Amino acid sequence: MNTLDQLLQKYARPAYQAVLSPAPKDGSTEEFSTASKFGGAPYFEEGENWPVCAKCRKQETFICQLDLRSCPAVHLPDYFGLLSFFYCFDCFPWDAPQPGWTVRNYRDAQPRKAMTLQPPPIKEPGFLKKLFGGQHEKVKCCLVKFELFDCYPQLDELDEIGDEDDKKLLADVELNDSYYERIDELTGKSDNFGTLVGGYSQWIQSFPPDLKCKHCNKWMRQLVQIGSHREADIMFGDAGSIYLSICDEHPQDITMMLQCF
Repeated sequence: MNTLDQLLQKYARPAYQAVLSPAPKDGSTEEFSTASKFGGAPYFEEGENWPVCAKCRKQETFICQLDLRSCPAVHLPDYFGLLSFFYCFDCFPWDAPQPGWTVRNYRDAQPRKAMTLQPPPIKEPGFLKKLFGGQHEKVKCCLVKFELFDCYPQLDELDEIGDEDDKKLLADVELNDSYYERIDELTGKSDNFGTLVGGYSQWIQSFPPDLKCKHCNKWMRQLVQIGSHREADIMFGDAGSIYLSICDEHPQDITMMLQCF
């Protein structure tokens, strides 16, 4: 095994890539209430309300729900179950301190506990939505199946979290130049993988060097990357992605960041 392969093997993390397929009707039947999906009817439990943006007071758009219980290889904290994500396209938040996004987690989601709430009416798009174009408040319902693969860090992330000896190795220009080419060969993938559970965030712009837990100052890791998907009629800016990160010791504090081209 050559030096680069040894390095990649050392930092490999399991990840699940979401593969989308059109759902029958709107995916709102009991059969699909706890299914991993984009759009359709989100899972709610008794006593809940549809998330409302704290800034504009409009109802947020349901983007997706992902059953993290079906992704055991990424070894997430037991805290997580069915994760749902909502987003305000009128306010278009870019990171965690900004309002306009909601994550809900159901550790014991079950079809018998599911409640149906009426989705928000389609509204006149806000300024940012008009500016970027291509986004819709009603996401087309697609079911998700997960495919497991080994995921690798981007070079700027490895430069932050890696060992000093490994950073010196990557100072070799030839090794550095072949890094992504080798990842493409190993994964059989050549883009940012769309939506992922676990693994490493495939940052469109750059790795945020302050991605540390506010409680313990340890590096956070990827919980979910939510990509833009034409098949679901969902686009974050210019083919952007949402990144949700956690600290394993403080999993209840989820950070959000959006990056796009």
